[in-house]
Amino acid sequence: MERIDWAFCQRYSEDLLSEAIHLLLRSPEINWQDIHTEKSGNYIISETGISYYIGEADNLSNRLKQQFNPKISSFYKNYMQAYRQGTHAKLLKIDDFKAQVIETDIGRKEVEEFGIVNIPTRFNKFQIGKREKSTIKDHGGIWVKAQKDAHDILSQGEMIIWDQKQQCWPDAHVPSSAGLYLVINGKGSLIYIGESSDISERYATHSTRTYFSALRRHIGTEILEFKLLTIKLKKRYFSSLEDSLVTEYLSSCKIIAHCITFGRFEIEKYLIKKHKPLLNRKDKI
Repeated sequence: MERIDWAFCQRYSEDLLSEAIHLLLRSPEINWQDIHTEKSGNYIISETGISYYIGEADNLSNRLKQQFNPKISSFYKNYMQAYRQGTHAKLLKIDDFKAQVIETDIGRKEVEEFGIVNIPTRFNKFQIGKREKSTIKDHGGIWVKAQKDAHDILSQGEMIIWDQKQQCWPDAHVPSSAGLYLVINGKGSLIYIGESSDISERYATHSTRTYFSALRRHIGTEILEFKLLTIKLKKRYFSSLEDSLVTEYLSSCKIIAHCITFGRFEIEKYLIKKHKPLLNRKDKI
């Protein structure tokens, strides 16, 4: 078997994800109460062999507890809406559904996206149309090997990412693909790390719209010491002058934008925990 490293994972991401879904679909359907692992992973909510929803979780046990609580379950709310609209003829109680799980140390967001397109599930909508269909099958154990080597793979990924060219923010060329981006201020300090299924779209949002941009809000409140304004019960705005100053600050920054086809959630968390950028609030511990 070829060495499972960062480069392999990016080159053969479709094969890795194909095998992950193959393993997930072959896992037993069990009651959610019998799932006790607090590890990160992926899950399918199913009923008599029919897949209804695929998701990812930082803590499988906690997430499934939420998904099987009818008062807060996003999955079950979508199911009941479909039933009331007549697009699903069979009325099922939430306890009629079962869960299938795999623990995932690297690649869990991509597994979710791959599964939405290739299973397909009935109540996932996000990411439809963003992936080509692929064959679900075993690929000789590469998924299991990648999970065992996850820490080393992420360490290799960090070196490759830092080796990329830093671009001035206003003139940056950011590809339309899934990936990771790092923001470096004018003094050369890493201040923010983010991931997206389309880093070009996210870059455009950060460049223009504070309402949808956590990066802009954090620059305004934590660096420029502005206060967010509340409009229509949403505390996500600055004044026009303050917004222009946020844009001016961003223009003095640089960005590293890197395409990632496998492991973008995990490399983001790994780098935030290691480097503790000023403007990232999650995953620093």
